[in-house]
Amino acid sequence: MLSAFIYGAIGQQYKQYSKPAGILTLVSGDVSIFRTQAMVPEQAHLLDYLFEGDTLVIEDTGLATIFFKTGVLLTLDSKRCLEINVAGLDTLDLPIKKPVNPKKMSGLFDDMCTLKQKYDEMMPRNIIESDDTISCVIQYPGNTALINARPDIIWNKYPGANWYTMNMQQGSEILSSIATTDTVFLYPDNVEDLLPGNYKIRVLAVHNSDTLYKTTRTLTILDSLSANNVHQTIEMITKQKPDDFTFLLLKAVFFRGKSLRFMAIEAFKKLLAIDPGSPILYKGLAELYYGLGIFELGDAFFDLSKQTIITPQIQRQ
Repeated sequence: MLSAFIYGAIGQQYKQYSKPAGILTLVSGDVSIFRTQAMVPEQAHLLDYLFEGDTLVIEDTGLATIFFKTGVLLTLDSKRCLEINVAGLDTLDLPIKKPVNPKKMSGLFDDMCTLKQKYDEMMPRNIIESDDTISCVIQYPGNTALINARPDIIWNKYPGANWYTMNMQQGSEILSSIATTDTVFLYPDNVEDLLPGNYKIRVLAVHNSDTLYKTTRTLTILDSLSANNVHQTIEMITKQKPDDFTFLLLKAVFFRGKSLRFMAIEAFKKLLAIDPGSPILYKGLAELYYGLGIFELGDAFFDLSKQTIITPQIQRQ
């Protein structure tokens, strides 16, 4: 126990002063990391950093994928041992998957490391500064970017409200304003598609003539060039032929970076279906829901991240 404590302290200090050479995007079975400055091995977990000189050891039933800072992907199966040396990757007789676009993949590596740090430092939200449980919350599609230019708008019921007003605004211009007793605005056929750009959605909960509550969310409709870039990036990742879990993780990080939060949420949920024991995946969903302004769901996933037992078992696809 003492040696593990000492290792943790040394490992944390080492991480603070070293830039990672790689990050684990898949861990299954018995996988260990031997740090250069530690006396004992560390059980590897999803999104653990790997530094130059570390050694990754995969036991009999183990499986791991390393995403290197150069954009290279490398999956190692059972009974493998690899000393981390980015410069020497080309000399290895291993199934290394080189990127079609190294610059973009390196950028995605940096995004993943930034997100990993955010999740490691993530704390419970300040409830005083956020909506309470009786808020009128726009469940879809606020605080996100979309490729679809005809989004339905959905919000929750507010106690005491007998109707709602929904406004769609761009700049100072109100594009549409509807009064409804429903909590969903199904985009009608007689309304044109939203043009690419930034919008505000405002929903007012009203009782007779009194406004009880109002909430605002932002929305971005991507232009065709940005939408094409999304598709091209996913195609680029696909061509590198990552394992299924790494593919979903790369997509989740990329979508989140482009503010395509609902697409990122879909990817994170698929990841959790494969590996329900990884706390950092629950934090990923919590952070996304917080960004959407859906704090109740964010709190629920953050609580799950604290309750989850870390397990190296991942269902192979």
